Amino acid sequence: VYTDDQHPPTGQLSARPVLSPHAHAHIVAVENTEALAVPGVVVVLGPEHVPGVNDCTGHAADEELLPTGEVHHVGHAVRWVVAE
Repeated sequence: VYTDDQHPPTGQLSARPVLSPHAHAHIVAVENTEALAVPGVVVVLGPEHVPGVNDCTGHAADEELLPTGEVHHVGHAVRWVVAE
C-alpha cells in the first residue's frame, strides 16, 4: 500500500508552515486576516498558541519555536496555517 493510495480520515486537518523569506529580519506585524478568509482555513497558529515555553532547543532557551521579534534564518516558520 502506498501513501498516495490512502485517504485521510474524515475531519482530519492539515497544517502547513508559513516560512520567512528573510534572515535576521525583525517582525513588525503579522496579519492573519487574508489567510483566515480562505475557505477551509480553521486557524493560523502563532507564538501565542505555544503552550509553556516558546523554545525549540529544549535546553538553551535561545531559539523560539515561533518567533515573536526576530526571524533567525530563511525558512524559519513564523506561523502555521491549519485547514481542512
